[in-house]
Amino acid sequence: MNDLMSFGVHRLWKQFALSLTGLKAGQSALDVAGGTGDLTRGLARQVGKGGRVVLSDINRSMLEAGRDRLLDAGYAGNVHCLVADAERLPFADACFDCVTIGFGLRNVTDKAAALSSMYGS
Repeated sequence: MNDLMSFGVHRLWKQFALSLTGLKAGQSALDVAGGTGDLTRGLARQVGKGGRVVLSDINRSMLEAGRDRLLDAGYAGNVHCLVADAERLPFADACFDCVTIGFGLRNVTDKAAALSSMYGS
């Protein structure tokens, strides 16, 4: 769907977003509404095996597809998947070095609540 909606430009946007994270090996990141895990994969490369990345999505089917894609690509051990609502993330404040949300923000009903929830994470 993102390929159709953006004419493939979404791939460049994701690369650009990843270039802005400032993540280093050993740090932690949260990919909110990460669906199929495209940003998660890039975050996992940035933090390395000693880091931690959480892929979250409210849609269990999308999350499972993302998990399977990540496992097929060899990402295991430091990548975790969690069904979670972007508007009410179940994490303590300041427990991630970086939080991303890609195209999932368009599907969030209360964007202010989601951004507030992410800011606290």
